[in-house]
Amino acid sequence: MTMISRPRPMWAQVADHLTREITAGTYRPGDLLPSEREMVASFRVSTGTVRRAVSELVAAGLAESQQGKGTRVKSTPSALPGYALERAPRRRSDATLPPAIEAPAVSRTTLTGAAGALLQAADHDAVVIDQMRQDPQTGARIAHRTYVPMATVADVPNAAEPMDPDAIMDQLTAAGLQSLTVTEHVTARGPLPDERTALGMDAAGPILITYRVISSKGRPLMCMELKTSAATTLLTYQVTPPKAPSGRTRASA
Repeated sequence: MTMISRPRPMWAQVADHLTREITAGTYRPGDLLPSEREMVASFRVSTGTVRRAVSELVAAGLAESQQGKGTRVKSTPSALPGYALERAPRRRSDATLPPAIEAPAVSRTTLTGAAGALLQAADHDAVVIDQMRQDPQTGARIAHRTYVPMATVADVPNAAEPMDPDAIMDQLTAAGLQSLTVTEHVTARGPLPDERTALGMDAAGPILITYRVISSKGRPLMCMELKTSAATTLLTYQVTPPKAPSGRTRASA
């Protein structure tokens, strides 16, 4: 079968060219990139094409745009985002989330989408608790939402109230729930306009969405949803190898 090679979109070609110029040192850290008007004339493309190309450089961490000042090559381009969010389940003494910057908002909803599917409770009623968090060092923002099905509220009455997410395992255990397990599902997509505003996203790029489902003996109890910019946040996990079998097997004679 003959493969047909399709040309890369023009915005991607412009982004590739600018990337090569930056990595080759033509534009050094702190240098201004050409203005939109200059790039439109130089590359013979539209303003929209130039803006898309520059957005890709910003999302890749190679440049940063400043309102009214143009786009500069980043002084310290890095391969990893600046904020690492530890996702290993821990106790309260080892908090894994940055501090809240607003009071929690509690509402009621009907479960749909990913949360409904992961909680195995699509179209069931649930309590929703929303709170915005922010890392004081990097400024990275995290939209934190907890879905609590009404079936869980019936067993754990205080689950309908704002709970400390870093102590939630202890609280559920204290309520008599046993064999607790934690499963996380991570995905990414483009942000909605209100999400971009809430997370303070200046650059184009996806958001990371993490669904942490806490279950008891296989029954999903609640789901914590985290949304954050992929450009500023790195999710980190501690992976523990499975334990070796307790007994040794002997080779048969």
